[in-house]
Amino acid sequence: MLPLLLGVLALAAFLGGLRAFERAPAVSLPALLRWTGTLGALALVLLLVLTGWELPALGVAILAGPALWGWWHPKPAGPRNPGGAMDRAEAAAVLGVAPDAPPAAIRAAHRREIRAAHPDAGGSTAHAARVNRARDVLLRGR
Repeated sequence: MLPLLLGVLALAAFLGGLRAFERAPAVSLPALLRWTGTLGALALVLLLVLTGWELPALGVAILAGPALWGWWHPKPAGPRNPGGAMDRAEAAAVLGVAPDAPPAAIRAAHRREIRAAHPDAGGSTAHAARVNRARDVLLRGR
């Protein structure tokens, strides 16, 4: 009777996870997948232990442990500024404005460029970072 009850609870949790996955915005999907994977692995280990299969539960824990650790503790990213320092002339060229453009023109050019460069719009993270860095160089240099 206990395995049946645990199976029904696992099915309900799975269906709830599917519903949350369906309604989640694209930004939160990686976190949702991490939680679902972690809870699924823990539920499997608990189910195996409660039904008397301790050795397979240990095997699942050993196999899933490193993957779960990697999900929750990702490796740090590389250097924050991989392209080196950006001067005002290069920043102005990236945004398509004059190096001495007023702040309003810089902000407008940044908005225009980031729409196309943003990863959600099909751009790359490197190019979006470059556009943001160009804006910062031009606005902070005043």
